[in-house]
Amino acid sequence: MVYYMKTNIAPMQASSSGKEKLKLAGIILFISMAATLMGTLDGFDGLEWIRWFMGGFMVVFGGLKLIGIEVFIKIAPLYDLIAKMFKPYKYFYPLVQVFLGMMFIIGLFQTFTATVSLVFGLSSLIGMIKILSTRGQIRLSYLGNIIGLRFSTVSIIENTIIVVLSAISLVTSIAL
Repeated sequence: MVYYMKTNIAPMQASSSGKEKLKLAGIILFISMAATLMGTLDGFDGLEWIRWFMGGFMVVFGGLKLIGIEVFIKIAPLYDLIAKMFKPYKYFYPLVQVFLGMMFIIGLFQTFTATVSLVFGLSSLIGMIKILSTRGQIRLSYLGNIIGLRFSTVSIIENTIIVVLSAISLVTSIAL
């Protein structure tokens, strides 16, 4: 089964064109460059790079969800495990993501931030993997005109990055 959604919001048909892939790659490249700049102010530090990357990444992707909030609140309960159990969470999800990004940027409570980010990412990643394995792809575009790739594709990439970098950040913050 494939999910489609009819709304009055901008075009929703997903496209896997090179242009759409370049948009996503451009966003990630821009965040990587900013993280590299900020993480190398006092010499390169991989943990600082992760902190800056996660901050920028989560703020940008949370902001994209806020821009397309009307669509996002309809999609979130389909795949996010927390949003399935606690319906109001779908409204707070983008704000939680932006808040966690800001916490990475500020650099406070790093163990707490990494732990919550890991749970946040796992909730969406596990839920999306379940959707893909049982029901098929969400062929809705990721926020209409912003990124026209399939929501399921972008979500898997986004949440895999969040889970991997949060886990590295968490393990490192506990070890230090």
